Order: sequence, then structure tokens, then C-alpha cells
Amino acid sequence: MFGIREDLHLTGYQYSLLGSLFYIGYLVAEYPMAYLSQRMHIGKFLGGIIFIWGGVLMSTALAHTFSHIAAIRFILGLFEAALTPSFIMITGMWYTRAEQPFRMGICKSCQGYI
Repeated sequence: MFGIREDLHLTGYQYSLLGSLFYIGYLVAEYPMAYLSQRMHIGKFLGGIIFIWGGVLMSTALAHTFSHIAAIRFILGLFEAALTPSFIMITGMWYTRAEQPFRMGICKSCQGYI
């Protein structure tokens, strides 16, 4: 991760745990974020989430220890969990039922992970 291992003096275990913490946060927040995205105005909700996510992402530069970067990675997962359900809802608003699987396939293939 571009020198993060050396800068924060991470061990192999700590470095691999950082990758897992993101997905643990994602897993914890997936259902609450899906619920909120259905109950709130989708544009304001998604705009707010992306704004906060960007702020948390910028705070990565402030991390000086493993515990700091671990908390940041977990919080990034929490906020990124809102994106997939929101994008599915937006796709459902603009495309017919027959067009949705193809559009969502394109969206997921552009994310770089599934």
C-alpha cells in the first residue's frame, strides 16, 4: 500500500488485518445502510455518505500507529457499505427490469472488486 507498511512499522499480521477490517466494517453496516438508503432521500443520503467517506479517507494521512489506521479502515468500510444498495436503487429508478441486470453487471465490473 505505497509505503504504509514502512511508515507505520506494520508487521505482516497487522498489514493483512487492515484489509480485513475494511470488510468487517462493510459487513457490519451493510444492512443498516441499505435500510437508511430506502428511508431517506437517496440523493442527499448518498451525497452525505460520499462527503463523509472522503473526509475519513483524507484522515488516513494523519494515522501514525496501527490502531489509528485500523480504526480508519473500519470506518471506511462502514461508509462504503452504503454505496452498493444505493446504486442498486438508482439503477432501479432509471432502467427497466430487463435492463437492470446488465447495468448492474457493468457497474460491478468497473468497481475492481466483487
